[in-house]
Amino acid sequence: MRYDGRRDDPIDPLWPEQDLAAAVDVAELFCTALGDRQRYRKTLETLVTPASRLAWGDFHVPARILQSIPAHRVTDVHSPPGNPDVAHVDIGSATNPLAVAVLKLVWSRQLQAWLVDSLH
Repeated sequence: MRYDGRRDDPIDPLWPEQDLAAAVDVAELFCTALGDRQRYRKTLETLVTPASRLAWGDFHVPARILQSIPAHRVTDVHSPPGNPDVAHVDIGSATNPLAVAVLKLVWSRQLQAWLVDSLH
């Protein structure tokens, strides 16, 4: 894991960059739930940002993206420089180095939690 930015808001007791491991946990939970998207639909809905909720639809497309990555696993996590409220979690294949995806998570100050915003 690496962190490329600096947070300037010392009021928030749980700074996202101090807990990128939590972003990885959310990403892994999201990926696991996508494996049985019908059973875990409500869970998936709670793990995504409210602003992106409609774009996810029934989670069919992200589930297919993830299925296209054989033996997927988290390979890296980082925040873009100057943007500690965003975490990019790289998903790679243990068997095919060309199969990759990136989950973008954003920090919800209201919930004090990472939420999935997109999958590319």
